[in-house]
Amino acid sequence: MLLVAFSLLAITVIANAVLAITVLASLKKQPYKYVFLSVLATVILWAVGDILMLTSDSTTTAYFGAQLFYIAPLFTPVLLWLFAIQFPENSRLKKIHIYSSVVALLLATIPLLINVNFIIYPIELAEPFNKINPRNPGFLLYGLFLIVFFLLVYITLLQKIRTLKGTARLQVLYTYFGVVLSSSLALVTNVAMPLLGYVTYVWLGPPFTLINTIAMFMAMFKYQLFEFKFVVLRLISYTFLILFISVTYTMIVVLLSASLTQSALQFDKNFYVTVIATLLVVFTVGNLRSKFDKYTNKIFFKDAYNSQELINQINSLLVSKNQLHDLIGRIALLIENNIKVTFCNYYINAAATVDFHIAGSNTTLFSKHEWHEVLEYVSGVSKKVIRIDDEDLPDTVKVAFKALGIELCVQMISSDVDVGYIIIGEKRSGNDYTKEDMQLLEIIADEVAIAVQNNLQFNEISQFNITLQKKIEEATKELQKSNEKLQKLDEAKDEFISMASHQLRTPLTSVKGYISMILEGDAGPVNDTQKRFLDQAFLSSQRMVYLIADLLNVSRLKTGKFVIEANPTYLPDVVESEINQLQETAKARELELVFTKPAEFVTLNLDETKIRQVIMNFVDNAIYYTPRGGRITVALKQLKNSIEYTVTDTGIGVPKKDQHHLFTKFYRAANAKKSRPDGTGLGLYMAKKVVIAQGGAMIFKTTEGKGSTFGFTFPIPETANE
Repeated sequence: MLLVAFSLLAITVIANAVLAITVLASLKKQPYKYVFLSVLATVILWAVGDILMLTSDSTTTAYFGAQLFYIAPLFTPVLLWLFAIQFPENSRLKKIHIYSSVVALLLATIPLLINVNFIIYPIELAEPFNKINPRNPGFLLYGLFLIVFFLLVYITLLQKIRTLKGTARLQVLYTYFGVVLSSSLALVTNVAMPLLGYVTYVWLGPPFTLINTIAMFMAMFKYQLFEFKFVVLRLISYTFLILFISVTYTMIVVLLSASLTQSALQFDKNFYVTVIATLLVVFTVGNLRSKFDKYTNKIFFKDAYNSQELINQINSLLVSKNQLHDLIGRIALLIENNIKVTFCNYYINAAATVDFHIAGSNTTLFSKHEWHEVLEYVSGVSKKVIRIDDEDLPDTVKVAFKALGIELCVQMISSDVDVGYIIIGEKRSGNDYTKEDMQLLEIIADEVAIAVQNNLQFNEISQFNITLQKKIEEATKELQKSNEKLQKLDEAKDEFISMASHQLRTPLTSVKGYISMILEGDAGPVNDTQKRFLDQAFLSSQRMVYLIADLLNVSRLKTGKFVIEANPTYLPDVVESEINQLQETAKARELELVFTKPAEFVTLNLDETKIRQVIMNFVDNAIYYTPRGGRITVALKQLKNSIEYTVTDTGIGVPKKDQHHLFTKFYRAANAKKSRPDGTGLGLYMAKKVVIAQGGAMIFKTTEGKGSTFGFTFPIPETANE
């Protein structure tokens, strides 16, 4: 019994220490992680106290163990409660939780630190366990303390289970069951049974915590509890397994030794020698066996090989960057050396687009006439593995197999595509191929088939890329030629526009000048009807002059000859003169054109000719794109640091899809084309260029079907004349 107790308590200490190391190695530094580490520390101290209290032959040591045994468990449920409050969402601990825990622990532990006999009678040294007996009412109060705090732990964890979802809920669920099962059993053996007079099994309390340890490890493996590093956990788990096996084997050996010698178990020098010897056997038996097998296989089992190691070597080759021919040759060599066959060859079907079709150590057999007979037969058979001793193999084919020294023919298939065959000779030992050999060769055939198929697909893709690259280069050359032609055509167009504009400008200027002279009475009196017609002719010629100017400016922009000739300009006069010219046109279209000239206005340095063209363009557009009965409001304002010119109409507006294209060259909105088919799409483009070139900014607002606002703004220089 003593050895069983000692072993279980040792396992408890080791298991909880391993769990503590695992938690400590987790990725995040959650506050609750350190609280849980404290819980594990109390469990380890509890188990150590258990060993000292029950097995020590010294009264002082036994009493020290008793203090550990009874004080450490007081901290366990309190710390578990604090852990349950925080876990798993890192909830903050309230002051009431901390203060109540500290006060409760002080009240419970101080009496035991002074004298543990407050809850137990003096310890009696005995065999196999020292005797302890509870003393009431101290022990009863001790038990109530544990029960109350464990109930708090249960309730807190249950509340978390009800509210949380997903992985977090499962983590809490595993923790809950581990805590409930281990603590319930420990309360039975360490509180309930001693109160009833049964103290024999108090040593079982700490080992029951192994249930919780297992539950926590399961939560770590399955649900990433504490967000541990998996490699660390694997290492720690392996260590724990070794320690568990060591303790188990040690216990068995010591028990057998005590039984055979018919002597009482004693923790003397012989005991420790036995333990060390057992541990050495546990740690070295695996390596010794593998070494023994390795040397005996060479003598007694010449055909023996490690199939997993062979597959691993082949997989390593398959993921390397070797050429296919070299790759298959090296795999054939591995098969020869491991399975110990006379030869291993590969045959790739003739239809495959590869630069070779045979590979291996004995490729001369492919040149013999018997091979064609073998190939014709195996090509028509659906069997994966064809052996020379197959009953359904025709005699002529058997003869061919024998003549070529072929023992096996393994078909290579990838995605239902027949890739080729592995041709293998007989074993050097003369033994038959086993079922395991066949299965291994089928696996290798499948892997090589995939490698060949991947190579074929890679070659196809590479060839396609080469073809595609050639076509792209040809198409690029064609595009370059077409682009050169377009550039020449564009240059010719610009030259034509420039020439035509210059040629048209002179006669139009003359026409405009003569009409102006007639309107001013230089050719005699003009009646109202004549004046109205002449005004329209003058306005049309003025528009044509502006259009020609736009065309010339576009050409100048492209050649870098677009120049702003800034002079002092008084915008109210410029706007007024343009409005007066367009009033008759507005009246003819039954539109109300409104402009209120500001009384005072700053004089700006602007290119008057170009800005006049912009002013006229905005008003002209408003007239043409506003239905009859509409209103056009022209405003010129001087603000604190800038001036603002706007033309607001109640016209057709600009569709949303056309707005971001509106100020580009030759672009016109769809509804504008319907209202004015003869537009050029240059007016707004040039207006923006003129305004921005002089340091201004455009104003544009519109709502389709309700109207638009076009305009510009210029900053007022500090040196400007008011």
